[in-house]
Amino acid sequence: MVVIRVRRAGGERLELPIDADRITVGRAAACELRLPDPAVSAVHARIELKDGAIWIVDAGSSNGTTVDGKPLGQTPARLEQGQTVRIASFQIDVIPADPTLVPPSDSTGTGTLAARLVSEALGEGGRPRLSVEMGPDSGLVMLLPEPGDVLVLGRAEELQPALTDPDTSRRHCEVRRDWLGATLIDLQSKNGTLRNGQRIEGEVRLGDDDRIELGSTVLRYSDPAASYLAALDRSPERPTKVVPEPAARSLPLVPLAAGVLALALAAAALVLLLR
Repeated sequence: MVVIRVRRAGGERLELPIDADRITVGRAAACELRLPDPAVSAVHARIELKDGAIWIVDAGSSNGTTVDGKPLGQTPARLEQGQTVRIASFQIDVIPADPTLVPPSDSTGTGTLAARLVSEALGEGGRPRLSVEMGPDSGLVMLLPEPGDVLVLGRAEELQPALTDPDTSRRHCEVRRDWLGATLIDLQSKNGTLRNGQRIEGEVRLGDDDRIELGSTVLRYSDPAASYLAALDRSPERPTKVVPEPAARSLPLVPLAAGVLALALAAAALVLLLR
């Protein structure tokens, strides 16, 4: 087992334990380590554990992989302690893990990592939200709280914000947010809660652009991070090409000095003519 530490330039360092001998790295959702960036190939590189050593090989990516700043090429390279892998804007460190560490189940780990990387890149604009499209509170937009917190919808005065729709219960339903999106739960409301026209029983996962109805109020759920990841899945196989910034150019000193001298002589001649 290894722990992969990922950091986008200037961002928070995130960790993902993976219990596998072969780890695919890329922007595709099926990769064990998903890096959500259009400059990353669908399958960009592979990390392999062999005979107690950690190896990395570029999988024919368009923008390449570097180890400590050196291009990797197609030959597998053994990663030594302290070496850093860079793929597009991501810095990756791979270290042996404590064997007692329990890795995340199924795809929750890499899915959460990808969502956190996208949310970090999008900033405040990446937070899921509910927009009231119909009803007395039409136009109201509610940002969902941080992952792990709950937003309760209803007309109870202590709620912030409280709905003014008389057809909603005081505490009608709640939306629980996590890194992978949000869950909608009816709180035994009098008139029920509908998602996309269907009355919900228990709890249901919300999808980007879902329609929620409570009373005469209609809300639209939007998740910019989920929308970004879906668009990334639909993007062409060939990723965005990273073009190196051109090096700063300086003017040659000799021509520059000659030009200054010519200007000085011209100015002196002009002064003599005007006397």
